[in-house]
Amino acid sequence: MPTPCEKAPDPELGHDPLDKERYLSTEWAAREWRQVFERCWLYALPAADVAAPGTFATFDIGPESVVLTRTADGELRAFYNVCQHRGRRLVDAPCGRANAFRCPYHAWTYRLDGSVRTILDREVFPDNLDQDSLTIPPVRVGTWGGLVWICLDPDTPPLLDYLGVVPDHLACYPLDRYAIVDDQSVRWDCNWKVAMDAFHESYHTLGTHPQMMEYVADTNVQIDCYGMHSRFLMPWGAPAPRVRNRSRPNATQAVLFAPYGFDVAAFDGTADEAYLEFQRRKRDWMLERGYDLHDLDVGQFTDVVSYTIFPNIQIALSADRFLLTRHRPDPHDPTKMVFDAQSFAHVLPGQEWPARPTTRTGAGLDFDYAPDFVAQDAVNAPAIQRGLASKGFRGAVLGDLELRIRHFHSVLDEHMSRA
Repeated sequence: MPTPCEKAPDPELGHDPLDKERYLSTEWAAREWRQVFERCWLYALPAADVAAPGTFATFDIGPESVVLTRTADGELRAFYNVCQHRGRRLVDAPCGRANAFRCPYHAWTYRLDGSVRTILDREVFPDNLDQDSLTIPPVRVGTWGGLVWICLDPDTPPLLDYLGVVPDHLACYPLDRYAIVDDQSVRWDCNWKVAMDAFHESYHTLGTHPQMMEYVADTNVQIDCYGMHSRFLMPWGAPAPRVRNRSRPNATQAVLFAPYGFDVAAFDGTADEAYLEFQRRKRDWMLERGYDLHDLDVGQFTDVVSYTIFPNIQIALSADRFLLTRHRPDPHDPTKMVFDAQSFAHVLPGQEWPARPTTRTGAGLDFDYAPDFVAQDAVNAPAIQRGLASKGFRGAVLGDLELRIRHFHSVLDEHMSRA
């Protein structure tokens, strides 16, 4: 079945401005870590990173680091990245292959499930030292959508329950056939929620991404809220409603449509009619080449289906690719964050799986972002953070096109007030 397109009822969330202290306060950030990040499921890495026995990867979030491994018997395991002897980080490498982990400090070694294998000079420790009690505390781990997720709280509902409607809505996409093709991790000078807010709405398209007006129907998005999570459905390939010249396909449409065999110069119709024709042609182009996408409706071949998974993940899908953005708080400074953007491409059955790209890291505005529109959002982020700290700013005033921002902060407030 294709992703449901029925409009969900809008929640009644009021119209009060958002309190700006949530972006500024160190006390808020500390409570946010305890109430949200320690108690929610968090995306860690692509499942392909730890698919083979003996592979491992580390995932850092806030003050914590987690080791994820695939044991010799094929079991996926996760545990805190800390040696139980003196507290050194056990694993420094971001990924690799190993039969065991050896602490660089005193050479204690651990199996891939986190249990102690050897203690150097065991005879110098008490005879009654229980080696089994030194197993590294485990972290809950699960997979969905070709992705690995972790949870630091033993009492949080199972992953699929936590994800709510999202797995059913996206079941028509063969997500385990999407391979990561670009991986970026960049330090931004803003609170992590500033970045989340930007990716929650298309209202900023004209002001921030004017080049997208020729192919993104920005104010025609459908917004839906589902429990903790939300989405928008965005026409992609159609000019924005405010674009007046629509009598012929525009230059950007010509560039976007050409790789799928659609030459708009030979098309007798308007820009909007070309968009509808592109949907059909891209569907036929992909199905003829063997993509297993028969459960998608014609609009899903072109349009963006963008879901937020609370607290810090957004996945923007189309038939041949998706962009996953992740927003990680700085463990010490609420005005800093790490912005992760990972691009995935749909791999045909039988096609060679592309090599895993190295993670590109950087800071600030000079980073070579992909897609390029992310660079424009990166310019806004520090300017917003500085403005939030101004005595002249009273709090965010949100309109209907920013409903997902209000919904996100409402869910955040619920978590912050939990016992």
